[in-house]
Amino acid sequence: MKILILILMCTFCNICNASDTALYSCKYRYLSQKDSTNPKSKFEDIMILSVFKSSTIYYSYLKQLGIRNFEKEIQKKSENISEIDGVVNLTRYSGSSTNYYNKNESEIIEIDYNKKWLKVMDRLISTEFTYTESLNTPVWKIGNSIDTILGQKCQTATTYFKGREYTALFTTSIPIQYGPWLFNGLPGLILKVVDSKGQFLFECIELNTPPKTIEIYKPYANIITVSKKKLKANKKLLQTNPFAYIQSVEGKSITTKDAQGTIITTIKANKPYNPIDLSNK
Repeated sequence: MKILILILMCTFCNICNASDTALYSCKYRYLSQKDSTNPKSKFEDIMILSVFKSSTIYYSYLKQLGIRNFEKEIQKKSENISEIDGVVNLTRYSGSSTNYYNKNESEIIEIDYNKKWLKVMDRLISTEFTYTESLNTPVWKIGNSIDTILGQKCQTATTYFKGREYTALFTTSIPIQYGPWLFNGLPGLILKVVDSKGQFLFECIELNTPPKTIEIYKPYANIITVSKKKLKANKKLLQTNPFAYIQSVEGKSITTKDAQGTIITTIKANKPYNPIDLSNK
């Protein structure tokens, strides 16, 4: 069984990493509420959905741009990555600089619809993780309401998926049965999705995204394979207690000082965490 899974994963990676040109690409505005109790904690990102013959790639355009900026700076200054991305200068990458878009979505999703497999890759600080699992298609209930997005006539559909209730708008004028994140299975491209609590929003802002825009995409290279459960635990730890994550997962020493100049070796944190996927799987 393990050998079979390995063969399927290798085949899947070869398909998604092929140099074939995307048949269709579009750009989404993505809003995510980081704190479920605070509507003001919404964060905006720009996502790209690239559609191939039987697969898709979904990722943050801004995160990819930030990684390219980071790599260019390393090359420009002829510095080793460990000197820039080490503990001492960690804030240069994970601080507030928008040049690196450090707070933007780091998750990359590659889906093979023929094999019904999906591969998730994620970069947490300086460590990259991945897992592969079977693809689940939401069970949709198509409604009668009509709206228009980017000049496209759209129809509504609702679903309960990954622990949240969603309403989507799709257009049959673009016969692509895919959409942002893990949404798929409607008879047309999904242009908008919002959850019932208004904490997550995907809204298409550009159709036929130019090839030059999506050329920026590059999958992570030095990836550690883990279980989905492990990656979700790592993401939660990083969000709620980044210092504990750096120490326990990255294996780096973190020290800071209090107002009196005394070195603090243990830093407690309890930051909010509101993942889009609320399922236990």
